[in-house]
Amino acid sequence: WVAGVVAVLGAAALGPADAPAANFELFALLPIALAVVAAARGRAAVAGAALAVAVLCKQPAAATVVPVAWSWWRTRRWPGVAVGLAAGAVVGLALAAPFGVGNVVQWSLLGTGGYLALDAADLGFAGVRLLALGGLAVLFWGGAWVLVAAATRSPRERRDVDLWLLLGASLVGVVAGFRFFPHYLLQALPAVALLAGLGATRRPTWVRPALAFGVASCLLAVALAWGVALGDPPAEEVDLARYVREHTDPGQRVLVWGNEPEVYWRADRLPAGGFTHSEFITGRSGGRRSHLVTEADVPDEELYREWIARLEADPPELIVDTAAADRRGGRWFPLEGFDALAELVRQRYTRVDTVDDAPIYRLRPNGPTP
Repeated sequence: WVAGVVAVLGAAALGPADAPAANFELFALLPIALAVVAAARGRAAVAGAALAVAVLCKQPAAATVVPVAWSWWRTRRWPGVAVGLAAGAVVGLALAAPFGVGNVVQWSLLGTGGYLALDAADLGFAGVRLLALGGLAVLFWGGAWVLVAAATRSPRERRDVDLWLLLGASLVGVVAGFRFFPHYLLQALPAVALLAGLGATRRPTWVRPALAFGVASCLLAVALAWGVALGDPPAEEVDLARYVREHTDPGQRVLVWGNEPEVYWRADRLPAGGFTHSEFITGRSGGRRSHLVTEADVPDEELYREWIARLEADPPELIVDTAAADRRGGRWFPLEGFDALAELVRQRYTRVDTVDDAPIYRLRPNGPTP
C-alpha cells in the first residue's frame, strides 16, 4: 500500500502544466511496473508483452529490459529470456501493424536524430536544466527517497536486485536526449514506488514522516497547478480558435505555424500535413537554448519535404502564423525563414485578417499565382 500511495502522490507532484498532464510517461507507468513484477514472478510472456506496450508508449521505457531480462534469467534461464523476447516481439508487431511496422520504426527509432542532437553550445543550458530537475526530484519526491534509502538498510538479500536495476535503468531513460523536462522523471516512478514499498517493510518507523513529506509536497504541487487547471485559458488561444471555427467547415484542415497546438483542439479542426505543431520539423525545440532556426536547420530533411508535399497536395483552408506574434518563442522560427512553406503561402494564399497579432491566410479559390 505504501508503494501505491507513493505512485499516486508522485504522479501528481512534479509541478504545474507538466507532470499532471496526460503524457507518454504517465501511460507507460503501468506496463513498466507490470513487466518488472511479472518477470520477477517467472511470468516471462506477460512481462515481455507489458514491456512492448511500455516501449510503444515511450521509447526510453526500453531501458526496463535490463531488470526484466535479469529476472527472466534468474527465474527461468534461457527459456525465460526466449519466451519473454518472443512475447514482446509478437505484441509489438501486432500493435504496430495497423500503422505500418515501417512507419512505427521510422517514427520511434530512425527519426529521432534531431531530437537527440546536442550542440556544444547547449551543454551549459542543459546542465542548468539538469540541476533544476534534481531540485524538483528532491522537493516533490523527497519523502519517497527517504523510503528508498531505507530499502538499502537491510540484510543483503539479492532478491531485490531487479528493483535497483530498474531504478538505474529508469534514470538513464530520464536523461536520454539531455532535455530534462520535469515529466521525464515519471519514468523513474515505478522503481521509486516499488523500492519505497520495500523500504517501508524494512523500516516501518520511517513510513509516517516519509508519507507526511509526500503529502505536503503533493499539496504544494496541487496549489501551484490550481491556477493552471482552473484558470481561464489564454485569451489569444480562445480568439484564434473561435476565428478558425467560424471561418472553416468541420471537415477542413488548418495549419497553425508556431507552438500553439491548442488552437486545433479548441477549434475542433485537424492539422494539415499530419503534424500538431511545427517544433517537430523546425529544429527549434524545448529543452534546448533558444537560437534562430531556418529551413537549413531542419533536423530531418526528408521528413520536412514529406510534410511540404502533403501541404501542397492537400492545402489547408487557413494558415495561422502564431510565430509572428512571438508567442512561446515564435521569433526563433519565423515562417519566412522556411522557404518552401513561405513560397506555398505566397503562391496560394491571401492574408485576410490578424487576430491577436497572429496573421491569418486563406487559400485562394482560383488556384496558385503564376
